[in-house]
Amino acid sequence: QSPSILLAAALKRERAMGAHCCSSKSDRPVYLAASTSALDESPPLVNPYAEAAQAYEKRERRGWCTAQGCCCCLGSVCCCFGILWVAVLIVGYFVLAPQLLDLNIPQVRGAESSCDPAVSPQAIGQAQNLTQQVWFPGCQSRNLVSSMEALQAALTAKLVSFKSRNREGHEQVELSAWWLPADPARVPKENKTAPRVVVQHGFTSNANKYRTMVAAYMLRSMGFSVLVVNLRDHCTSGSSSYKSTGWGYDYPLDTLGAWDYAVQDPDGILGGEVPANQVALWGCSMGAFVSATALGMEADIPGAFLDSFVWGPFTASEWGLRNMFGQFASALLLPGTWAPAWVAVLLRGKVDLTLNTPDKTLPKGPPSGRKIGMSANKGDKTTPFADTLSLQDFIKKSSTQYSLAANLLVDTDCNGTHHVIAHVTNPNEYRSSLCDWASATFNRDPSLCALLELPSLQ
Repeated sequence: QSPSILLAAALKRERAMGAHCCSSKSDRPVYLAASTSALDESPPLVNPYAEAAQAYEKRERRGWCTAQGCCCCLGSVCCCFGILWVAVLIVGYFVLAPQLLDLNIPQVRGAESSCDPAVSPQAIGQAQNLTQQVWFPGCQSRNLVSSMEALQAALTAKLVSFKSRNREGHEQVELSAWWLPADPARVPKENKTAPRVVVQHGFTSNANKYRTMVAAYMLRSMGFSVLVVNLRDHCTSGSSSYKSTGWGYDYPLDTLGAWDYAVQDPDGILGGEVPANQVALWGCSMGAFVSATALGMEADIPGAFLDSFVWGPFTASEWGLRNMFGQFASALLLPGTWAPAWVAVLLRGKVDLTLNTPDKTLPKGPPSGRKIGMSANKGDKTTPFADTLSLQDFIKKSSTQYSLAANLLVDTDCNGTHHVIAHVTNPNEYRSSLCDWASATFNRDPSLCALLELPSLQ
């Protein structure tokens, strides 16, 4: 064979043995091409093919960072990148994913979840002392609490149950909710029933929290009945088979099941069936994500009030990382949905968290100018304020489909609590915003809210 063929074959054997990456220079055999006669036992002192051999090896080594090479070259760029990728994947799977997916809901005595049967009648469906059992962050006014207590004592409350909306491929779960009828003094006599609002709690929360209960009080005090829902795997609602946070997979179906129940009143508890355009949504945090998603999925819902809106689990996770560990950590772990940490979250998730999201469903809404109300805190460290602003931009660009009926933006703090807190720190303004939104949503005269007759909550 020709010397060049012998030389190429020898170098190929060397690469197959990992010599390019795993052997030192001194360990490598020196290939001297044979002379014209393969049997010549006296090779020339000057190898005429040495220059060709060096050029061949240099050309071949340009592609040393291959699948074989990277694994044995610990100092190589490729290998370092691979190690970093795997490390971030592990962090995402074992650290980030449990924070986002696991239902770590406190059930111990005195927990602020208000869902411990040992201390909370609400946990077993009893309405007594509904307001007294609510934990507050400490900055609430006495006027707010006493007004809530007075209305709760004067009106009824009943725990009701219903199924989540049925959809092929999804579990239909038995859910529960507080039915809190409107103050009859605020319902016009010519109206048989008051408009209804489905109130949806947020991440690992429940219907008994102050975040939902304060909003429910404000709405019913102005003449709007309320259905405060527990998502599946939360408090008094039934369990799913996977018992993990569902986000966009099935939580919208829970909210839609509550909306169906509020419209149809199949058990005759709510005062009878009402037109679909008389039942709207209110949601906070992840509940705002769920409510916005449900609004896009159901064309007959007339509107939604979204408090501390978030586009989805990714932006919530990225914002949480940024506030806990700094921008560098968030940029390293979650620079985008392609990041290995987020891939790990999706791999560990038992369901598709992003099956239904506002960015997928809202653009499909009908051109009916449905009403959206919004509230957000600029200092929120749980959900990004930027998500509220970007949703507002979307609403402006989709003016035939949606209109912004109320917009309360605050910059506040309540003893370190910064999330879904505007209705506690700025209760009068918040109640007024709810009136504006609900009046526009239900085509109702705002004067019927009787804000000047209601007690100050400040």
